[in-house]
Amino acid sequence: MSVQDAAVAAQAGTDRAEFERRLAAVRELMSAEGFDLLIAADNDSWLLPGGHVRYLSNFTVGNLAGMAEYSAAIVPLQGEPVLVIPPGPRVCFEAWAEATAWIANVRTTPPTGWPPAHNLFDDVVAVVRENAGGGSRIGMCGTFPGANGLVAELSDMDVAAAAVVDARGVARDIVERAREVKSPWEVVRLREAQAYAEESVKTFMDAVEPGRKQIRAVAEGEWRAKELGADEAMIIMSSGTAPWVWWIYQGERRFSAGDLVSMEGNARVGGYISQLARSGVIGDATPVQQAVVGTATAALEAMIARVAPGATGGDLWDAAVEVVNEAKLATWGRFGHGMGLSMAESFDVMPGDDRPLREGHCIELHAGVIHQESEQSALIGDQYLVQNGKAVPLSEAVLPFDLAPAFPTG
Repeated sequence: MSVQDAAVAAQAGTDRAEFERRLAAVRELMSAEGFDLLIAADNDSWLLPGGHVRYLSNFTVGNLAGMAEYSAAIVPLQGEPVLVIPPGPRVCFEAWAEATAWIANVRTTPPTGWPPAHNLFDDVVAVVRENAGGGSRIGMCGTFPGANGLVAELSDMDVAAAAVVDARGVARDIVERAREVKSPWEVVRLREAQAYAEESVKTFMDAVEPGRKQIRAVAEGEWRAKELGADEAMIIMSSGTAPWVWWIYQGERRFSAGDLVSMEGNARVGGYISQLARSGVIGDATPVQQAVVGTATAALEAMIARVAPGATGGDLWDAAVEVVNEAKLATWGRFGHGMGLSMAESFDVMPGDDRPLREGHCIELHAGVIHQESEQSALIGDQYLVQNGKAVPLSEAVLPFDLAPAFPTG
C-alpha cells in the first residue's frame, strides 16, 4: 500500500468513527425522548437548522444560483439511516452522494424536465413506511418543502417536533443538541476555517481606501478565503454613519476618510464555519470612535473572562453590558452564539439565555457597540473553544482587537 493510499485509508477509518459517534449521540437522545425514527431536513444554510443533514451524512448538494436545495437524513432507532436528496441533472447528485456520503443508502426521485423536478416528500414518506410501522413516534428536526403534509400522510403514526423549548421559548431539536460539543474531528475543520477567515479579514482591510467601492473590498476579502481553500466565504460590514447600514451588499456606497469601518469575516470548510469581527477607522479616529471601539474591546474581554462550563448566555451578556453601560453607549445585536455547522448552534449571548456552556463548546463572542447620536458603531469578536474551563481562541495568532490596523488615507 502506498503512503497516499495509507493516508486515505486512515482518514476513512477516522470518518467512520466520527459517523458512528454522531449516530450514537442522536440515537441516545431519540431513545430518551421516545422516538422510533427521526427525520432531519434542511438546505444547508449558514443558519439553523442548516447543517443537520451534513452532520449526519457529511454530504450536501448546496444550491444552484441561489436556489435552495433541500435534503433529508432519516435515522431509525435501529438499522441503517437513509439519505434522501434531490436528483440533480441526470441523477448526478445520487452518484455523487453514493461515492462520498457517510450514509450508504441514498434515495432520490428520477428527474423530469429542466430544471430537474424534486419530490422529497414522496421519498421521505416511502422511507419512513419502510422503517416504521403504525403507532410509531416520528421526530422532525428542521424542515423541507411540503413537510407540513407529513402529519396527514402518516396519520397512523405520531409525527411531532423532536425538540425541547428553553426558558426563552426557543425550540432546540435533537440534532442541534447532539451537535453542541465538538469532537477533535470537527475542531480540525473549525481551525482551518478560522485561518481562512483571518486571511479574508486582512485582505479586506488592505483593500479599504477612500473613494473605493465597498463591494470591491468585500469581494477581495471573500476571494482570498476561497483562494486559500475555503468552500464558501461571506463578509458583512458597515461604514460611515448616514445611514447606518449593516449587511452583505451596500450597493454603490464608497469608503470615505474618517469612516469607522466594522466588519465580520466568515469562512466555511466542510460545512464548518468560523468568524471574526474587527473595526477600524480610515485615518485618524475621533474621541467618539475611540470610545466605541475601545468599549467593544473591553466588553469582549469581559465576556472572555466570564467563560466557563456552566456559564450561560445571559451571564456573558450581563458581563458585557455592564461595560457598555458604564461607557454610556448602547448595544446592538446579540453578543455571541454557538458555532459549528451553522452560526447559531445551541447558545446565544442574549438577555435571559439560560443554556449553560459545556466543555467542548465552540462559541463566537462579539461585542456590538453603538453611539446612538452619531451612529458610530463597532463590532469586535473572535471564535473560541471552551477547553480546560476557559475560552481558548481557535486562532494561534489573534488579530489585534484595537484600532490597529487603521486604514490609511493616502
